[in-house]
Amino acid sequence: MGKKKRKSTTKDENKNTEASIEPTTDEEAPKKSIWKVLSTVLFVICIILVIYAYDLRYEYKNCDENLGMCFVELENAEAEVGDLNVRLERMEREANAHGLGDITKNPLPDKYIEEFKKKGLLNPVNNLLNDLYHRPEIIPYDAPGNFTFRFSDRRLVYLLSPNRAFANFASRDIKGWLYLSYKVNGKDDIQWKVIESYCPDLDK
Repeated sequence: MGKKKRKSTTKDENKNTEASIEPTTDEEAPKKSIWKVLSTVLFVICIILVIYAYDLRYEYKNCDENLGMCFVELENAEAEVGDLNVRLERMEREANAHGLGDITKNPLPDKYIEEFKKKGLLNPVNNLLNDLYHRPEIIPYDAPGNFTFRFSDRRLVYLLSPNRAFANFASRDIKGWLYLSYKVNGKDDIQWKVIESYCPDLDK
């Protein structure tokens, strides 16, 4: 009888051992799946954040470089303004030497001012300057690249007499000037003709 009891006890122990190594229950499986999903999502978010941080660093570097270029261009523009002021002073001295007076002021005799007003120009000097400023097509040069020559500054267009004018033009760092004749036929009919032109970079 004693031997039979030992066998039954051994069988019970084996059952308990098998039960202890059984796989996880159905309640624990969803928890593991949720943790796997969360881990995957967090990993993906970390990758996205790393890529975003790298892009921000790259954009910051580009902005820094662009800012440096803007400062360089600003310095160049200031230098060009200084050069233009020097040229303007020189031209004023030359005009005074030839008896033309201050070419930045109204050089037209009153009788021509009145004549131009009768033809429809309410403010003859400004009307003439504006008309020429908006007609870059009369500049007899083609600017390099995809750029266009324009009258660089309205203040650099001068009426020398009732039918003559002097105008500076430019495209980026290439500059030149025109000596022109003009004729006022009416408010919207002003004829311009190039008498002489010069562009140091293209007249070589």
